[in-house]
Amino acid sequence: MSTKRMRPSGTWGDIIRRAGILPKPLSLTLDTEEEGDTYVKRLEQMLDAGILPEDLVARWSDLVCVDDARSPKSVNMDLT
Repeated sequence: MSTKRMRPSGTWGDIIRRAGILPKPLSLTLDTEEEGDTYVKRLEQMLDAGILPEDLVARWSDLVCVDDARSPKSVNMDLT
């Protein structure tokens, strides 16, 4: 599940939560609402399939390996 909002700067902020997969909510800042919707939809599809992109794993120092995030499959995929 994600939450989006327009920030005072005109950019869009999205917060994605996935208990058991993401160790903490993922906060994103995107330039447009359409860009945010597209990115979040694609990322949520991957997370729902149990795929944790390696670039997300790299964001958290408390994850030593993908298995630390409840053993989802891992792929290296550029979502931009």
